[in-house]
Amino acid sequence: MLPVTGTLLGLVYAALIYWLQKGFSRLEHTRTLLEDLLIADGKILLDLLVGASVVSLFAIIGSIKLISVAFWIFAIVFLVDILKATAEQGYIAKIFSTKYTKYAGWLRASILFLVVICYPLVLSIGSGTRLWLLTENGAIIFICLSSIIALLQIKSLLTQAFDVRKQIDDKLMNENEDKATNIEEKAVIWSKEKLNIETMIISERLKSIGVVSWDQSEDLMSNSSWTSRDLHDNPVLKSVPWVKESGSCHFNIIIPYLNSDSWTREYIYKWSRSILETLSNSKTDVRQYSLSFFRKENEKCNHFGMIRASRDDVIKTLSQNLSDEEFIMNLPGRYLSPAVAEF
Repeated sequence: MLPVTGTLLGLVYAALIYWLQKGFSRLEHTRTLLEDLLIADGKILLDLLVGASVVSLFAIIGSIKLISVAFWIFAIVFLVDILKATAEQGYIAKIFSTKYTKYAGWLRASILFLVVICYPLVLSIGSGTRLWLLTENGAIIFICLSSIIALLQIKSLLTQAFDVRKQIDDKLMNENEDKATNIEEKAVIWSKEKLNIETMIISERLKSIGVVSWDQSEDLMSNSSWTSRDLHDNPVLKSVPWVKESGSCHFNIIIPYLNSDSWTREYIYKWSRSILETLSNSKTDVRQYSLSFFRKENEKCNHFGMIRASRDDVIKTLSQNLSDEEFIMNLPGRYLSPAVAEF
């Protein structure tokens, strides 16, 4: 049973890390509540698996006293964690449900306690042993029941993780697309001379990080039918930066062809951050930035994503020392095409 429970223990950690890092990281308002509930449920699973592992070890040794001591320590810890998890469930149910009752969640806790703790004890007492001792048969029943319940809980956890993440991502994608196209721009009107000056400033700053318009690249100029497959490390601009009279600027960016969706996402995150950081630190008066990413195939350009943010948003997010992906996820306007979006 030790190898089995050890494997299940690893699955629990994998499930918890997967859900916490990839699922709840995208929730804005209910993240803390759901994380606390998941951690409480995770402790119950760990109790079951660790308890089964320790009892299995002492069963191999053949020490009934050690088995019993380990079992009672497990019973106390398990009872405390069940009560905490039930309290978390009741708290969340009370907040989000209009039909909450104070007995919500107690049925599950009672069943777990009766099956895992009471049933092995009843079998042991029925064998004529002392009340506090767990017999060999009782230990076997305890190990089997703990492992089975833990396996069912892990299966439920993983299934719910995928379902909930899919629902969250679908909802957030629609919201982010709306945000990316509806961020308000400052009500200012710039003259043509001002627009030209700002365009030159921005173009020079982008050139400093290796981003230029495609017609400034000798390799691309010599190839009239160039595509994204002809690009190497750096993206190119589809046209000069489009500085608007309202004081915002839009960039149409052609990215290289990459072999996987994950690489494409990482590339967009990396260059979005680099461009936005460069612009926010420049002397341009443009305060609203909009980046659109495309992949060029023959005469067609496929839209892969849009990132929009103000200078204040960029500076505030940069101060948090986040990864490229986290940086983009913390901006108010972001959208990735379903072709490369992560589910």
